[in-house]
Amino acid sequence: MADGSGSLILSIFIAFKAAELQDKVKAKHYLERLQELVFLERTNIGKIEVLHRLAISVGLDGDQFLDDMKGGGIGGFLKDLSLIRKHGISLLPTLLFKKNDAGWIRINGPQPLEALEKALQDLQRWPLNVKASGDSLNDFNMPTRIFPDSDQAYRAAG
Repeated sequence: MADGSGSLILSIFIAFKAAELQDKVKAKHYLERLQELVFLERTNIGKIEVLHRLAISVGLDGDQFLDDMKGGGIGGFLKDLSLIRKHGISLLPTLLFKKNDAGWIRINGPQPLEALEKALQDLQRWPLNVKASGDSLNDFNMPTRIFPDSDQAYRAAG
């Protein structure tokens, strides 16, 4: 994008993956704080210094974070990007719910609460005998969330 917003978004995704390499719980806190900075505090998060200070503020190792922004964070982002492409995700947020081999329920883009409620009701109709699919989507941790079973979706929605 000519306005630089594409590189900003890319940096944010890589920063999240870099944080996640150190600690998944702290990475989720990092993402929450990042959203607060943007939407509540109206902070410019387009600078590496801001991303770095935020990493330190949530308890991550700042030097390791910067190293991971150049290496492992990029690798993690590329892995997630391949999953996004594999499942044809082109709009955020996208929620994918998988139940056994019965298929997927997909919610694309911003939707009313009723769309999530309907997806959860549809999941309840499927058999509850859930087996691991071996698909790495069960560990997919970008802002797009994938719930392998309805219990996990209910906990996330609750």
